[in-house]
Amino acid sequence: MSLLGSLSQAVGLSGQALGQTSGLSQASMDKLEADYMKMQLQSHQAHLNAHQQAAQHTYISNPYAQQVPIEPPKAKLDEGAWDVAISQLVDLWVVRYGSTWVTASELDEFYKVAAQRLRTLHKIETHYVNGTDVFRIVE
Repeated sequence: MSLLGSLSQAVGLSGQALGQTSGLSQASMDKLEADYMKMQLQSHQAHLNAHQQAAQHTYISNPYAQQVPIEPPKAKLDEGAWDVAISQLVDLWVVRYGSTWVTASELDEFYKVAAQRLRTLHKIETHYVNGTDVFRIVE
């Protein structure tokens, strides 16, 4: 089909009117061609919009994907309790508390970290009594 036939079909010209298009002026033909191109562009845009909407509905978005990862706070060394050797931590505990039971509320920051390190190496006993942890060095 020729461009003139496509144009006439797009604008709705029938076969009888198509024969009459040969008598149209150049300005009318240009307008007819511009209208046809405009209609094709609108059709293409409608198709793209429909495709994008369909793609949006099938895509399950993750609400957490757009979040910026937060860097965890850096652990403070709590006055060097992480740097002290285990044997020295045992000695410091014995000097300070002996072999008595100590509640978690009695421990300062240094000894809280020390208790955590000693517990992982089974150098300290831990029990839960009256709603609080109690600690005692293992000899």
